[in-house]
Amino acid sequence: MNPRERVLAALRRQVPDRIPYFIRCTPPVVAQLQERTGETDPAVYFDTDVRDAVIDPPVAEADYGAYLAGKPAGTQVTEEGIGQVQGTFEHYTRNVPLLDQAKTVRDIESFPIPDIGDPNRFATYGSRVAALQAAGYAVRGRIGSLFEWAWQVRGFEQLFLDFAQRPELAERLLDRKTEILCRAARLQLAAGIDVLGINDDIAMQTGPMMSPATWRRWFKPRWARVLAAARDARPDVLVWYHSDGNATAFVPELIEIGVNILNPIQPECMDGAAVKRQFGDRLAFWGGLGTQSVLPFGTPDDVRREVRRLAATLGENGGLLLEPTHQVQPDVPWENILAYIDEARQTWYA
Repeated sequence: MNPRERVLAALRRQVPDRIPYFIRCTPPVVAQLQERTGETDPAVYFDTDVRDAVIDPPVAEADYGAYLAGKPAGTQVTEEGIGQVQGTFEHYTRNVPLLDQAKTVRDIESFPIPDIGDPNRFATYGSRVAALQAAGYAVRGRIGSLFEWAWQVRGFEQLFLDFAQRPELAERLLDRKTEILCRAARLQLAAGIDVLGINDDIAMQTGPMMSPATWRRWFKPRWARVLAAARDARPDVLVWYHSDGNATAFVPELIEIGVNILNPIQPECMDGAAVKRQFGDRLAFWGGLGTQSVLPFGTPDDVRREVRRLAATLGENGGLLLEPTHQVQPDVPWENILAYIDEARQTWYA
């Protein structure tokens, strides 16, 4: 099998020749990679089975000047319209909500949401997807989040206050973003991606970040719209969903709206073997290797044993793409990264 065939087999819950694998790294680890190898892309250096395709930059920058008044000095605005200032550790940032002062629906409507569903941002996207597939790799496209984006621009507490006190503001904010996500999904699928990635952290390590009823009221129907738009574009699309933490309470309804792949299955708060038994006939799994446990604190041999354990549990009879459960953090020994990659390459089914 080539990498693309291997990934598609695993994600369709079939048995590939070996466990496919992927890796993402934080900026300090990428800097270490460059210092050691001269390469700046971990997926290229470690020759992962799947690659991400990123849409083109925006044609014009939105003007957020009016929203930066009174915000902390040094606030930067991301391509998603999210305000951030530098955090106190490594590459991490602190959120600065730009839309926290909105009082009316008109205020919500005037906020410049970056349009990742703008066709102008796909001028070279399709050719890059095709080139990766021609080289034998599976390609994932990602359209981003809904809940995470909404609280980051509105403010976490303020968003939940809107749910209770001014639902018309929350409705308009979420609907505007949902419309963009639908367009982005259609355009990425038209470009030929293999996996459509969506992400919304809705859980902590102790359980849900909100009640299932709240998620069901505000987010489930909107994600259902996005996935319906995706399947209108391509009925057999594989949909990847990411939420950190223990999101088990939401999994049956994620399956109901069309999610095929669950990420990241954090071993520190989820029993991967139990999740496999409960949902493995309907879901594939992507992740599994703990970035709060074995990867930073184990030995290379511990990492190898954990790769084999994951292959025997989450990967039993197929259905697993192996990856650390978060970007590789600065406290992970280089030798453990090499042990993960080497053992993944040796974990054959046949």
